[in-house]
Amino acid sequence: SSRDGGKVKLWNAADLQLRQTLEGGRGAAYCVAFSPDGKTLVSGSGKSIALWNVADGHALTAPFEADSAVVYDLAYSPDGKLLASAGQDGLRFWDAATRQALSPMLRGEQINAIAFSPNGLFLAAAGHDRTVTVWDVANHKQIGDPLARHDDYVEAVTFDGDGTFIASGGHDGKVLLWKIFFR
Repeated sequence: SSRDGGKVKLWNAADLQLRQTLEGGRGAAYCVAFSPDGKTLVSGSGKSIALWNVADGHALTAPFEADSAVVYDLAYSPDGKLLASAGQDGLRFWDAATRQALSPMLRGEQINAIAFSPNGLFLAAAGHDRTVTVWDVANHKQIGDPLARHDDYVEAVTFDGDGTFIASGGHDGKVLLWKIFFR
């Protein structure tokens, strides 16, 4: 959990006991994500991103700037090699090991949530502009036109287990299911 003055709390899911409190982020943490191997936790606080060792709770590096006014969501690719950040100014792809930006800021408008496809080839982005966009991870290009049927901003997005569908949830109270014809 996050949002406690820059602290990130790790809980034991089996007994709901607090396991660790991670400190050292820059401000309230808006989002957290585990690496696929579960060894690293990433958090977004304001415009910075921090990486934590889950085993001992120590920061792996000093927080680094995400080049967005606020980071709203973070996601690891299924292989753990890429990290994507979404925020007030768009989305960006990062090398998870070196923390180097692999793309410029993409989209140029607020992205509220992101999700990688199960095969790691695509990223879905939930926009404040009421749309869902799908991105080719290899070349950082948007695929096709935005998926637009929400009546208010989109707050959540995910792929199903085999990447056939994208589900999106909006502030309009709708949950929409989109069939994907590329994989």
